[in-house]
Amino acid sequence: MTRKTDRPAKRAAGESRYVSPAACKRGHRSARTSANGTCIACAKLHQQRYTSRLRAQRPSKFIWWNARARALRERLPFTITEADCAVPLTCPVLGIPLKVNRGAPRAGSPSLDRMFPHMGYVPSNVRVISFKANRIKCDATIDEVRAVLHWMERHRA
Repeated sequence: MTRKTDRPAKRAAGESRYVSPAACKRGHRSARTSANGTCIACAKLHQQRYTSRLRAQRPSKFIWWNARARALRERLPFTITEADCAVPLTCPVLGIPLKVNRGAPRAGSPSLDRMFPHMGYVPSNVRVISFKANRIKCDATIDEVRAVLHWMERHRA
């Protein structure tokens, strides 16, 4: 087992993690980062709490932050600001109230919509709408949405 004193050696060798025989202050016996000795389990717990607080207190920042990560991952243009992700009181598409939820998104959760996905995250291309509206229009063309509407109107019970 690697001793805590081996952290500088692991760091010098370019390894990002090491295992310490001692438990962290919260009692975890998990790997630690060689950069600063932080317990990986504690860092993950801190990240989860931070994201939960951010989602509840500043939903526009949370939406912006996730959009930036997607843009980097998918190599898309990204020029929006937090102000472009402002959450309206109601969904401009369905008219339902928008409410930030904990956990998985629900129908009334705010969701960032790209009108034309290939254009990326530019101010003229993004809107905050409900998760339900975004799922409805996800991959559908206008003709497909019309076909579903026509079918629903014909089969009303």
